Amino acid sequence: PSFASERLLSGDAQIVVEIPKATIFFSDICNFTMLSNSLGPTELLQWIGYIFRTMDNCADFYGVYKIKTIGDAYLAITGLPICVSTGRGEEASSENHALKMVSFASVVVQLFSGTYIHPDTGECLKAMAEKSVLLRRGSAAARGKHHGSSSRGSAEMSSTRSENAKKFACAMRFGIALGPVIAGVLQGKCPAFDIWGKTVNLASRMESSGRPGNVQVSEGVYQ
Repeated sequence: PSFASERLLSGDAQIVVEIPKATIFFSDICNFTMLSNSLGPTELLQWIGYIFRTMDNCADFYGVYKIKTIGDAYLAITGLPICVSTGRGEEASSENHALKMVSFASVVVQLFSGTYIHPDTGECLKAMAEKSVLLRRGSAAARGKHHGSSSRGSAEMSSTRSENAKKFACAMRFGIALGPVIAGVLQGKCPAFDIWGKTVNLASRMESSGRPGNVQVSEGVYQ
């Protein structure tokens, strides 16, 4: 994230920040081991890659920051600091990060709550992709041009691929928790930004104890 990269560029050797309140998202694919055993290596990579790319597009649209994927699990956060301060503290985002995360989860659960056809189907996904491109371009003129060309292309591609596509059951569990988080950059051979704390563990428990096709939230998120 920007606050960590700015501190790296400024020469900080150790980057760690305590975030008083952030919203954590955790998801995984039910029966993934069984599904992976029924697919070939190429099919598996394409399948799970498509799922994660779709979630990445949704995350970008709603301002959700993806931390990492762990096997078939997806970990993300909202409420990260938005700028660097000269002292120990960081200025946190004033936006309703819980609402942003719930909005993100509500779209993802619609996309991956049952059986879907791989890879390019779904009006919801097409609309999300188009809106993401438009936001990046930030131009009203680009809106009409892009919509006219991509809609036809997406529809034709979707129709062609759907004829030969296989249906895979993609029931996913989702968990969201809100609370304090420790974030920082792990130094070493492959430096990586990560998060720790009881809120991360709670989001994981919300996911693992939830029902497939549903988003289970903690009390803090509900309030």
